[in-house]
Amino acid sequence: MLSISPDARVRPAHAGDVAQAHVFVALMRSEIKELKELVASAEKHWRRRCDRGVDDAGKPPEALLRLRRRVAEAQSLLVNLRDRFPSD
Repeated sequence: MLSISPDARVRPAHAGDVAQAHVFVALMRSEIKELKELVASAEKHWRRRCDRGVDDAGKPPEALLRLRRRVAEAQSLLVNLRDRFPSD
């Protein structure tokens, strides 16, 4: 995961960096929305397979777990970005 040095958090941001961060926040929100839609679709598909007895309800497929991790990572990046470049 990307970490920001303590000095970077204290140092004032340049206007260009702030503008770029706001664009990136919008992109991250869009990415998170798309990932959540993929997760919902994958979970629905998996539940149907569980209902038919094809898959084990206690063991989600690895692809679904990877999608969930991607959502969590994107949300974490968004939080870090907002912490570094808060909106007014």
